[in-house]
Amino acid sequence: MNSSDHLRTDASNQLHAAEDCKQSCTAPDTDYDAVTNVRKSRRNARINKAERRFCCKVCKSSFVQSCHLQRHMRVHSNERPFSCEHCKRDFSRGDVLRRHLLIHANERPFHCSVCKRSFAEAENLKRHMRIHTGERPFRCKVCKSSFAQGGDLQKHMRIHSRERPFSCEDCKREFLRGDALKRHMRIHTGEQPFRCEDCKTVFMRADVLKLHMRTHTAEQRFCCDVCGKMFAAFRTLEKHMHCHSGDWPFSCEICKSNFEQEDGLKQHMRTCKAHLHVPMHS
Repeated sequence: MNSSDHLRTDASNQLHAAEDCKQSCTAPDTDYDAVTNVRKSRRNARINKAERRFCCKVCKSSFVQSCHLQRHMRVHSNERPFSCEHCKRDFSRGDVLRRHLLIHANERPFHCSVCKRSFAEAENLKRHMRIHTGERPFRCKVCKSSFAQGGDLQKHMRIHSRERPFSCEDCKREFLRGDALKRHMRIHTGEQPFRCEDCKTVFMRADVLKLHMRTHTAEQRFCCDVCGKMFAAFRTLEKHMHCHSGDWPFSCEICKSNFEQEDGLKQHMRTCKAHLHVPMHS
């Protein structure tokens, strides 16, 4: 048995061990899996009859079957009970794990006719094609914003519901999105995963690295209207403008001295607080 056959067999075995809602709901997920037209019609008929008896107490979404509600609740609890044995990645749903396992089996039979990208499942190709067609079928009922992916709409709805399901264990700050929490955690861990290849300076965020790279490429897009001096970052231009306006917006809370730049105030505060024996705050 070659490695590809082994992965397919292993993927199949892992799938059977991770069936989602196998006791209360044997039907596959209709948002992702191909189902017969008969099954679709029956499901739509139930929805049209307003048989959504199972309601989420957090966001008020309603579902036809209890197993769908149970699966939905993982969105709020961030529970991910299905784990890939190959890369240890966790998933909230068994069917998503199943699709993921095809990546390890290296099976990508579905090809984009525009850019030639290949996908493990037809549904992935369908979602990808919206990049080329501009289709945005998922619409917010509150503000009418539209999205190409259902997951993006789901994340967007948290803006209206004010739900912040991702919480920092260190400082208890809450976030709308998991990636925002991940970026925030670097403040506590000190992780700086983005490195400049030219000067080896490291950064916590990719956008800050991108901004930093302009210092090496001499890309200076922001121009002072008064003296014509160019700057790589808009914030640097804003600081520069104080020298023309005579504005000194940064004030010491202890001695009331004013400063043109924030860095100047910070440097002054160390001396001022030390002289007055005021403890420094981190």
